[in-house]
Amino acid sequence: MATLTVDRRQYPLVNRRTLLGGIAGASTVGLAGCADRVLELSMSLPIIVNVENETDVERNVTITAHEIDTNRQTFDEAVSAPTESTATLGRLPNDDAQVVVELMAPTTGEDSPDDGDAEIVDVEETLVGESTQSLTIYITDDGLELELAYR
Repeated sequence: MATLTVDRRQYPLVNRRTLLGGIAGASTVGLAGCADRVLELSMSLPIIVNVENETDVERNVTITAHEIDTNRQTFDEAVSAPTESTATLGRLPNDDAQVVVELMAPTTGEDSPDDGDAEIVDVEETLVGESTQSLTIYITDDGLELELAYR
């Protein structure tokens, strides 16, 4: 009778510790690239823009933002703020940008809010960036006030 034997030197065995160690190492390397992306996403949160009208008259405001490096316009909104109320306009990209806020003269019955010939009463400018969380624009009897909140 003949017996069949297998030479173990030709077929090396992989034990469980070696296999798990290799998997752990590969997953750590794979997740290292994701950690940078997660950090980048957390820093790219948009800037919330609010307008608060503290006067007794409805007022119109125009807000524009331009990137500092490229001068590309990233935000352009016109809003009619009702009396003694708060409006949330939207979200600015959190790139380094110069924001210009223009306050228009109060509208009369015959003027429409979209009238391109509205007189600019006050202008305020500010810079925003990655650390800016929100921009609040206060419309007062004296004009505009800007408040920035940071992360």
